[in-house]
Amino acid sequence: MKVFEDLFSKMHDSIKGIAVVNKEGEIVFKEGEGELFAEGVGILGSAGEASLKNIGLENFFYIKGYLQDGAEIFIIEHEDMYVGVKGEEVNIDEIKEFIASYKETEVREKVPVAETSGESQEVSEEITEETEVKKEEVKTASPSTPVEKFVFTKMLQINELINEFAPGDELRWGKVVYAKIKDTSPELAEFIKQDQKSLRVTYPLSENITEETVNKSFRAAIDIIWKMGVSKYGAEEARRKVKKVAERLKVI
Repeated sequence: MKVFEDLFSKMHDSIKGIAVVNKEGEIVFKEGEGELFAEGVGILGSAGEASLKNIGLENFFYIKGYLQDGAEIFIIEHEDMYVGVKGEEVNIDEIKEFIASYKETEVREKVPVAETSGESQEVSEEITEETEVKKEEVKTASPSTPVEKFVFTKMLQINELINEFAPGDELRWGKVVYAKIKDTSPELAEFIKQDQKSLRVTYPLSENITEETVNKSFRAAIDIIWKMGVSKYGAEEARRKVKKVAERLKVI
């Protein structure tokens, strides 16, 4: 699976091994020292969603565990798989963003910006209200404040939308989205960086950035994605894509 090969290649300084299993407990990918703990991740997979629900972890952000030698491993859920990562100073937020933003499709045609659509506000509300990321016991240096966690959630939504609407053309769409955020809140834009396939936030944020500012900026970003999506696919197909993103985000 190329997404995990590229993840290991990009973050090999901190990631020592990756093991991926499906929800039947079958190992579908392992790299580096992943073989050493693949069976442990597989047990989680074979336990299934029912077992996780019984212990209150059906919507976990990540699970942290330890191997017999004391090494730390982290397990996250991605689509119909569990991804186990072993490493030192693992940035679990960066790993989740990388996986969520990754697409393996070819570059598609350029996308013109559409005219304003009355449906864009409805789409913004659908993404905002139905796909809030549930985080439990996030043990990481960043994001740490409520506003920073809110920004992380919104950025995850934006990256998912860009990759659904523009696989292979993420860089150009990301530039348009970044420009929209900068127009709405230049102060927030100072903390946003663009990679090849996604936008990411650097922490800590300024104390002057409020949840209201964040919400206004990301609504504007979703609005421009919707307009571009309608221009490229038409309103009906664009709405189907939004619903696909909403469904994916519900399990992240």
